[in-house]
Amino acid sequence: MVIKTTIEEIEETIKKYYIKNNILFLDDDIEEETIKEFKKRLIYILNHNTKNKPIKIYISSYGGSMYELLSIYGLIKNAKCKIITIGLGYCMSAAADILLLGKERWAYPGTTIMLHESSSDDGYSKLNEKKIDYDELKRLNDFFIKRIEEVTTLTNVKKLLEKDRYFDTESALKNKIITKIVKWVGGKNGFGEDSKENGTIY
Repeated sequence: MVIKTTIEEIEETIKKYYIKNNILFLDDDIEEETIKEFKKRLIYILNHNTKNKPIKIYISSYGGSMYELLSIYGLIKNAKCKIITIGLGYCMSAAADILLLGKERWAYPGTTIMLHESSSDDGYSKLNEKKIDYDELKRLNDFFIKRIEEVTTLTNVKKLLEKDRYFDTESALKNKIITKIVKWVGGKNGFGEDSKENGTIY
């Protein structure tokens, strides 16, 4: 008897595996519509993680909305368990700020991290709203600058981030933007973070 497995069934099995093992992926722009599913899954894991096992968040994103970033910030900062953020390929702008939220911050070799000051794409404000918009942008920028200063060894951060600053994994580790570069040791039967047979990621 041949049992046929559909692509949808395979994808559902993978999703269940990730949820069961507290693994999340942030691999899209950080915008209201695209980030909804991520927040739902994060909230689900936080509410069902009775043994406070670490949560791993793999990040591949060019960034996005500062306010959506803050909604994720609140969830992660209030988590009772350890949050491990993992850069995978590229973490830029708001995505880099999320990477910095991890108690442990890892990155795979070849990952690029980009930090910069907060910015706005609103070019249509009324004249008397310009100062209000500026004050709000400054508030957000000061908030994120403070966070970068707290967790990294970067100096003169506000001045430094007036321009886009790119870091490879080595320079990110040196400046404590990340705490570890992921290295694969052993392994011959596939991907397995915790399996001695399959190898271990350090």
